[in-house]
Amino acid sequence: MGFQGLTGFGGGATSLSVAGGAAYPPDSFWVRLFEKGDWQTEYTEQIAGDLEGNVYMSGIRYSAGGHGYKGVSIIKVDVEGALSWQKVQYSNPTGTSMENLTLCPIQDGTAVYTAGQSDFGLNITKWDSSDGSELWTKLMGNSSANNKIMFFAKVSDGSPISWGTNYSPGSGIMFLTKFDSSGSQTWMSGITGSDTSVNPDSNMQPKIDSSGNIHTTAYQQYSGTKYCGVLKHNSSGTLQSATDYLLGTDEDMFRDIAVDSAGNKYILFSFKAGSAPLYRGGIMKVNSSDVIQWQKEVYNGVDSTTITPMQVDVTSTGEMIARFFDWKTNMAIIFIRFQADGTIVYKREFKLASGGLGAYNGTMQLNRNDNIIFNTSTTGTVNMIMGQLPGDGSLTGTHGNYEWNDATSITVGTYSGWTKQASSIFSSTSSAMAMSALTTVQEENNVTTSTLEVVD
Repeated sequence: MGFQGLTGFGGGATSLSVAGGAAYPPDSFWVRLFEKGDWQTEYTEQIAGDLEGNVYMSGIRYSAGGHGYKGVSIIKVDVEGALSWQKVQYSNPTGTSMENLTLCPIQDGTAVYTAGQSDFGLNITKWDSSDGSELWTKLMGNSSANNKIMFFAKVSDGSPISWGTNYSPGSGIMFLTKFDSSGSQTWMSGITGSDTSVNPDSNMQPKIDSSGNIHTTAYQQYSGTKYCGVLKHNSSGTLQSATDYLLGTDEDMFRDIAVDSAGNKYILFSFKAGSAPLYRGGIMKVNSSDVIQWQKEVYNGVDSTTITPMQVDVTSTGEMIARFFDWKTNMAIIFIRFQADGTIVYKREFKLASGGLGAYNGTMQLNRNDNIIFNTSTTGTVNMIMGQLPGDGSLTGTHGNYEWNDATSITVGTYSGWTKQASSIFSSTSSAMAMSALTTVQEENNVTTSTLEVVD
């Protein structure tokens, strides 16, 4: 059963001018629900769009449609939200696990990459965007199931850049790597720290600035304190700068990062609130020299629940939209739009009138017109949801089982906990993982029942 009665979003389609004076067609707004059917759970992972207006969603499908423990799920819809194709990828022989954690479409709409982890190691696949056929799959490194590619950066050409973790040397290192269109590595750069494993947060999407520099966050537990870092690599993968920040406990964490045209960076963070094991979220701006400009705390008004920061992206006008997850009753996704000085433009929540949303499922990006594309999962039956909503925050209201309204219970206040450190515990290190063809995987059509509600 799909969601019914989603109406009233019309009139909010937006478009924007792009380089060279061109403009993209205005977007429609829609939500699509995918029912899991009679197989096991299917969780959403990443959402991404291309400049043709297509939207792609990746996920992890338990049982892989009867082909083993876990498999890769990938779905494409077109600019109107109409289903183009859906695929499931699994190992052969069956019985092993493949987990898709990220995807990256080529911006001209010709191909899309997926990557993740498996029982046989890191893997990356290139798909033909027109029909979802597999072009190639490569294995990276050895067979360690702990190694993983977590996220791709949004790139304009056919050479994806990804980050992940490599535990093959013993303690884990974070790595960045760039592939060419045939799946060969162009370069790989590792990050290590002063003590235990270096970890990037699972919500962190590397961001590329106008000069091709790559911006990421990382954290490491060191001497009882969690050090959080902002890292900058150039387009060749060479570390340019690493800046550390401390809040003072072992529970604090940097999550996603975004960068504007002036080199300012916007960092989502979480921190422990009081003595209970509960966390709040926030956002911090640092300038191009990594000097703190402002910090904001996001709070839902209930001390016994948590706010989880997830993703942040910058609009073409230099504002930013951040996604949080609110763990209150009828759990909601929170979208907050900020001006560059930290002034709030709006606070919105997307939730179900009946039922809850999965806390850690799904991501957010801004599409070619600065509108919000996102995905999530329902609780209970765990159906997948993907959608496109107005980036200007318009068209609020209750629409069938969807609610897109002002987030009146969310407050954003001044915060001052983070301090910049004089030196960094993070440094570059060599990292190398050989590439080889992976032939023990197969793909087939992933048939699910899905319901599209066109809303413009």
